[in-house]
Amino acid sequence: ETSRRQGYKAQGEDYFERGALTGTNQSGDAFELKDYCMNEKSLVEYSCENSSIASREYSCPQDCSLGACIAG
Repeated sequence: ETSRRQGYKAQGEDYFERGALTGTNQSGDAFELKDYCMNEKSLVEYSCENSSIASREYSCPQDCSLGACIAG
């Protein structure tokens, strides 16, 4: 089992732009987690908090497409 230990997201939390969290696990292997749409209204946004990975579900005011909310 590998746990993720560090991550970095260049653009921070931005629901209207698809982002990706990158980092390395305890084995030193690189990973990338991309924001994605759960459905046409819900976005899952990844972030890094205190060297741990967090994800948040966000309800888009319009629709969600290709890992970002569509600006209305």
